[in-house]
Amino acid sequence: MPLLIVISAADPANGQGFAQWLGEGLGMAAPSRNKIEQLIALPGQTLRTTTAFSLAALAVFGLSFGAAVQTTYEKVWGLPPGRWWARWRHVV
Repeated sequence: MPLLIVISAADPANGQGFAQWLGEGLGMAAPSRNKIEQLIALPGQTLRTTTAFSLAALAVFGLSFGAAVQTTYEKVWGLPPGRWWARWRHVV
């Protein structure tokens, strides 16, 4: 979800970015959508306020989330654990 927010908000051609998409996707009324848009940064603000720390935190979250999903699938379907050198897929 954090990566989706960053990608959606960084797209200036999409108006309000993630806030608009979320409000429309949930079928919210206009006043509720306005509240969401106040909480989530505008597309131009997102790129200006992004720091190296926030990108590093996003990368750590993404890698740990991908590893957790893979481990869960391996356990649920009884698959052998992935090899350590195949972890490059999480980075991609």
